[in-house]
Amino acid sequence: MNKLYIESIKTSAELIPIDIYFLLKIGEHCQFSNILSLQQQSQTCNMCIQYQAREKQPISIECWAYDQHLVPKAFFGKEKLTNTTRKITLDGMEIQIRQSQQERSRTPEIAMKRDASPFGKRDLTPKREKK
Repeated sequence: MNKLYIESIKTSAELIPIDIYFLLKIGEHCQFSNILSLQQQSQTCNMCIQYQAREKQPISIECWAYDQHLVPKAFFGKEKLTNTTRKITLDGMEIQIRQSQQERSRTPEIAMKRDASPFGKRDLTPKREKK
């Protein structure tokens, strides 16, 4: 199974291996088109990635099945991913999208753990005065 690991999408576009059918859209610069072949699509995506690296723009990725029906999208820079890893199955090929460490540290559950008191829960009920 082919896997596509995407990390540090906003800053390190060179980390993205182009080994599966997918389209990159950066702002309004790239128009969606029919997928002709993996090689042609890879060339298009590489051009998009180089543009993104220069312009420092967020990338949106949309995966298309071969019959051109849209499968679930993963948007970077527009919507926060809620899970550490999200999987998309595309015509038998699995695309695994993993958040970068930087993005992962901003998730609410980790932030809550970081803010927790090292002494456990404090008793906030009012104490009775001794007579």
